[in-house]
Amino acid sequence: LDEYAKAYGDMFTFRLLGRPTVVLSNPHTIIELFEKRAATFSSRPVIEMAKLSGWTEAILFVPYGPRLRTYRRFLHQTLNPRATLDFQNLQIEEMRKFMKRLLKEPERFYEHARLYAGAVSIRIAYGHTARSSEDEFIRMAEDFMSAAAEASTPGRWLVETIPLLRFIPSWFPGASFKRKTEEWSKMTIKYRQNPFDYVVKNMAEGTAEPSFTSKLLEPEDGRQVDASEKEMIKIVASNLYGAGADSSSALLQSFFLAMTLYPRVQAKAQAEIDAYLTSARVLTIDDREHLPYTQAVISEVTRWHPVANIVARYTQEDEAVGEYVVPKGTLVLANLWTMLHDPELYSDPEQFWPDRFLGDKPAPDPAAYAFGFGRRVCPGLHIAQQSLWITISNILANFDISKACNADGSEITPNEVYTKDIISRPLPFGCCIKPRSTASQVLVDDIEL
Repeated sequence: LDEYAKAYGDMFTFRLLGRPTVVLSNPHTIIELFEKRAATFSSRPVIEMAKLSGWTEAILFVPYGPRLRTYRRFLHQTLNPRATLDFQNLQIEEMRKFMKRLLKEPERFYEHARLYAGAVSIRIAYGHTARSSEDEFIRMAEDFMSAAAEASTPGRWLVETIPLLRFIPSWFPGASFKRKTEEWSKMTIKYRQNPFDYVVKNMAEGTAEPSFTSKLLEPEDGRQVDASEKEMIKIVASNLYGAGADSSSALLQSFFLAMTLYPRVQAKAQAEIDAYLTSARVLTIDDREHLPYTQAVISEVTRWHPVANIVARYTQEDEAVGEYVVPKGTLVLANLWTMLHDPELYSDPEQFWPDRFLGDKPAPDPAAYAFGFGRRVCPGLHIAQQSLWITISNILANFDISKACNADGSEITPNEVYTKDIISRPLPFGCCIKPRSTASQVLVDDIEL
């Protein structure tokens, strides 16, 4: 869409699978529509493959209305800025495990990032500690997100163009999509139910670790949670540890790529941290205000390659936008990539340059765009930002990241190539990760993997 936006401007229209589609690339227009006129622009399009797979009640697809408001109330109760601090200790514990894995097997950093993000999300959602990437809950989350990416591949499924095909039986020739969705539907039931049952069992035995699910099942006011609420808690928790893990791991993998390609940025952040720290210790969220350049690095990771390149809505009513009328049922796409690479907002946007967020006239905070808008802004925004800070600041403090080398000693420059899935991440690449001092080992000595 970036090339089309350059050719046709900040707002243009085309037809996607027969549906009128409007693409917006101007942040002021997007904020006006998605935030100030949220009643019309807060529903998301639901693809046929999602309907057939039983995903229509997932937070990603549920239409704007009472159910979405209940979901957001659950999330605000447990993941608001104050409540997020309750999860800092577990984030630090999982971060130290991540660092220990980097010390033992640095070449597997790409996998370690996925395990770290998944382990944090699962502990927050269910109070379950994942020991490896083969953990049952980790595997279910990976399988679900893989299915969601496959289901959402543009042009992959004929049923998206001809919705009536959803009525044909699964044995019918050409109905492979039906067999797929039947398989995904069964998987989704287990993906939601098994971790939920784990929490309920532990609560009954008095061994449950505090989590999103346990807190909502035992409200502070002591009231009983009814069956309808339990079902919604189950759905939201599964979304929390699925999508949350996927997006967080993608941002961490982008961070490793950026540090490999931009060693001066890494050195500048490390110099700031070294000047601030008086002894070897873990950096916490309380240190963030004292390390502005390090925070700028995290902001630039968010902007440089956003995990979501578009945000989709559809209109629930006819709506005037400038001199145009956007009809009811129109798909409206916020073109995040173009917004976050607009040279008028972010000079030399293809470069990884954290300094743009410092000084008297800092560039706009990319989190205002990258985590969504209005009533559908990412509900895990605060927990994700806290996790990124804890992880990236401590990796910078304790490790040097550089280009890998060939057998002859020549450096290998990784390609800046990303996937085109729902969650965009760099393709696997190699880099060299080494501890900066023996203090790195001391910080993780007592951690068990």
